[in-house]
Amino acid sequence: KDYDSSRFVHYEGAQGQPTHPEYKEGEEGQKAFRGAAHANPDDPKYVDVLSRMYPEIYQLKAMSESKYIDRPIIMCEYAHAMGNSIGGLGEYWDLINSKPNLIGGFIWDMKDQGLYKTDSKGAQFFAYGGDFGEVPNAGNFCINGVFTPDGKPNPHAWEVKYIHQPFNFKAFDIQKGKLMAINHLNDTNLNAYDVKWTLSENGNELQSGILQDVDIEPSTSSELNIPFKKVKFKDDAEYWIRVSVHEKQNRFWANKGFEIAKDQILLKAQGLSSNYNSKSKSKVSVVETIDEIKVLAKGFSAIVSKLNGELNAFKLNGKEQLITPLKPDFFRPPIDNDLRGASSSDFRKSRQYWEFMVDSLVTDVVEISKQLDNEVTISISKYYKDEIGLVIDYRFLSDGQIIVKMAMDANKSLPGLVKFGMTMGIPKTYAETTFYGKGPHENYRDRKRGAEVDAFTFKTDDLYTNYIFPQENGNRSEVKWLKLSESKKNNLIIQGSPEFGFSIWPYSAKNIQEAKHTFDLKAQGFYTLNLNLIQMSVNGTLSETLPQFVIPSGKYNFEFVLNAQHKL
Repeated sequence: KDYDSSRFVHYEGAQGQPTHPEYKEGEEGQKAFRGAAHANPDDPKYVDVLSRMYPEIYQLKAMSESKYIDRPIIMCEYAHAMGNSIGGLGEYWDLINSKPNLIGGFIWDMKDQGLYKTDSKGAQFFAYGGDFGEVPNAGNFCINGVFTPDGKPNPHAWEVKYIHQPFNFKAFDIQKGKLMAINHLNDTNLNAYDVKWTLSENGNELQSGILQDVDIEPSTSSELNIPFKKVKFKDDAEYWIRVSVHEKQNRFWANKGFEIAKDQILLKAQGLSSNYNSKSKSKVSVVETIDEIKVLAKGFSAIVSKLNGELNAFKLNGKEQLITPLKPDFFRPPIDNDLRGASSSDFRKSRQYWEFMVDSLVTDVVEISKQLDNEVTISISKYYKDEIGLVIDYRFLSDGQIIVKMAMDANKSLPGLVKFGMTMGIPKTYAETTFYGKGPHENYRDRKRGAEVDAFTFKTDDLYTNYIFPQENGNRSEVKWLKLSESKKNNLIIQGSPEFGFSIWPYSAKNIQEAKHTFDLKAQGFYTLNLNLIQMSVNGTLSETLPQFVIPSGKYNFEFVLNAQHKL
């Protein structure tokens, strides 16, 4: 500093101000630093910024509001990006953007530090600690980047891009086309960029344009008007306004037209309806034996096991849709943060209780609870001790639709849930998948701000995220419908009531959970399709699960339609 006074001094090790009258010595001082205040009560005056490594949000907030701290605060490391990670980044930046003395932080880190290696079959993979026989090592703890070793974006890179974008757009009086534009830049007006907008109905673009005479000064917010024409809204459709910001000219890092910011604002929500009726006049018949209940109608048949209540078979026009039964699902292949994160002790408690709950549940009742000419309902009741009650209803309509309802009443004192959903195996021939929900990239309850609601089509195999260390992956949130296609005529449609999350893998959950490298994964010859009402957050490796993302044990109800017959 004496040599060059223009350089600001940062030193994370400079913590505590011994000359301050409120300074605490010894263990008392450590307690103050590790607690909510995260300071004792300030840092030495020779540093120009206060630096902290992996503070919790509540600690960061306390520092920003401390009467003792009058310098900028930076996180020298935060949001550790190991595997399926960087959950809660938006919550950090909600706070940062609200406090002038919080100046941001450095995500650990930019790229996964994997190295190319060849497996026994000659295929390349990314190796990590221990793969070269070195001792000691930290295993895959070096696989913690926003980007892969070869520079491709991990799914969380898109969330980082969105959270760090220089502009945001919020609803103000959206029915009249009014938005609030927020400019986070210090020196540049929004008018240095092109601002585009679209209006869509269920993912189909109806109107679009480029805004003229935009003027949002640096570090300010102001109203913008979207000049869309009047829309005749449909009850069964939803409507979104999308605003995006683009480069007007070529840059050394991006071409003209590159999108640097975007937001999506709901204009009108879809009307909710759970009134499902058969579109066929054919009748439904039932054949019951000691072991199963078989449902028959024109063009389809289904079998429910009386041993465990699982849907064992479902044929459409002679084609079996289920390779493995439809059954409850309470667990996921652990992600790195589940195993090694700040809240891993909570996960271990949840894992101990919920991982094998499907096998622990006692099937009490499997019965035909309702039978009409064109529909039949089979109800299943399960329990575990006096702690969990689970009821599953399969309502079979004569046109081949199955309305699935699963209701759980679990003791509130139990460990938090990992997942509440159902899983099944479906034919490998469903090589194309289209869904309407949050996408296109993988997203989770604490990492979905950068995802958009739209209709997306993928090769089914491409919906699997091939993490270097295999783990839970590929989830899409807030999905209204999902279509699995073999051809234009042969497809399986799943409709939310109203929404669900899903993932689809060419491997079994067990295989993913046990694999240590990508070469350990063995295609099973069919897809594992997971549907969920709710699933754990992904968190940041060294940050605790935020309270709003904890899933407490209690009452949950999940409903969806298998083989939905609505027009997409």
